[in-house]
Amino acid sequence: MCNSSRILIFLSAVSLIGFTAHGARPKKADHHQVEEFTRLQIFLDNANFGPGKIDGHDGEFTRKALALFRAGQGQPATETPNSKAPIDTSGLELSSVDPVFIEYQITKDDVGSVGLLPTGPAAQAKVK
Repeated sequence: MCNSSRILIFLSAVSLIGFTAHGARPKKADHHQVEEFTRLQIFLDNANFGPGKIDGHDGEFTRKALALFRAGQGQPATETPNSKAPIDTSGLELSSVDPVFIEYQITKDDVGSVGLLPTGPAAQAKVK
């Protein structure tokens, strides 16, 4: 396995695990919760109400996107951005997002299309 494949796999694993900006691991969500939050985030993104990073976790941007989606549909907002209450997904056609996850084998063509990845934040910021 080449270094690019290892980097992609590592980055994917880090995003699935959900490390914070400070490197600390947040409270671990169970697989079902991650799948349902991911389903909601994909649903909102497909409806052009971007929830921010699609990471399978409850967050401020997901809640804001859901509130804006409901307002756009003429529905009352049920979420507040910083609330700790569970997200109310009633009335949403979340079943339209299926499957949520699929298995994918990275190919040599995939690795070849990535190119070299910069090592430092300053260089990474310049990559389009």
